[in-house]
Amino acid sequence: MWLPSKLLFIFSEENDNQLALTQAVIMAKNSQATLTIVTVVPTILDTEAILPDQVSESDLHLSVVEKHNQLLHKLDESYEQIHIEHKLLQGVPFIEVIREASAGEYDLVIKSADDEGLLNRMFGSSDMRLLRKCPIPVWLVQEKSMAAEPAKCSVVLAAVDASENYPQQELETRNALNLNVIEIAVSIALAESAELHLVSVWTANYESAMRGPLIGTPKEEVDRYVDDLKHRHDESLNRLLTNAYELLGEDVEKFIKPKIISLKGSPRKKIAEYAEQIDANLVVMGTVARTGLAGFIMGNTAENILLQLQQSVIAVKPKGFISPVL
Repeated sequence: MWLPSKLLFIFSEENDNQLALTQAVIMAKNSQATLTIVTVVPTILDTEAILPDQVSESDLHLSVVEKHNQLLHKLDESYEQIHIEHKLLQGVPFIEVIREASAGEYDLVIKSADDEGLLNRMFGSSDMRLLRKCPIPVWLVQEKSMAAEPAKCSVVLAAVDASENYPQQELETRNALNLNVIEIAVSIALAESAELHLVSVWTANYESAMRGPLIGTPKEEVDRYVDDLKHRHDESLNRLLTNAYELLGEDVEKFIKPKIISLKGSPRKKIAEYAEQIDANLVVMGTVARTGLAGFIMGNTAENILLQLQQSVIAVKPKGFISPVL
């Protein structure tokens, strides 16, 4: 079972960090993990020309720690029971976060999601860069997606790709990533006593053309084609779930009783629509299905799904992902 031992929380001057930090503290308590809170500021050399002579890097660090502590004191959750460290990083925020997460061997990066418009999200916000390039799972907390109870995840959606129509090496990577997504989602659902939905989307690529006047395939044949695709997908999904329960233990299935959902259509639309339909608080999904390629970022499908989601998201990379900033 996935149980994080080191959490990295990103304090952002531009966001209301309280809900996301509450979630980080709750997770640290539940998993007995250490929590490191970091703030990233511009490199001192870039700003020292305008800093008063009496202001030192040590002063900046003390100021950052004070801001962290002020926020901690506001939490409903008790944080004295967990080990908390404070760090001041200098440089480009998403780059320094990725470097710290990798060097410190953290299990999860947690951050309040930036409140940005769609255009900013599409064209390179700090959050999207973090999702694309961080090898460690990233949890972006959307305040409006959380349940009324502070930081409560009452409905968790795990999005997996059960299709087996890939080259063998990529298929193995995708299967491992699917299992990791399920493992993280199950762990959070158990900790939060949440409802869990395991969702996979399948597509009948040629159905529309076959039903159209140009090809004019008989309805019965098209129906058989679609039914066959659904049957193959559902069999693949069942194999994935069998592997997941073998990994996590059969008691997990009995205790959580996840809802298994097979949807027909475009993943980039169906995942977001279903998340809205069930009032999901959190979506856990993989973002890259190839490894060993320096600079390889999220696939278009994963990125389009993320851009449409209004929920908090945990984005997971496969083992062996090489971040272009490391």
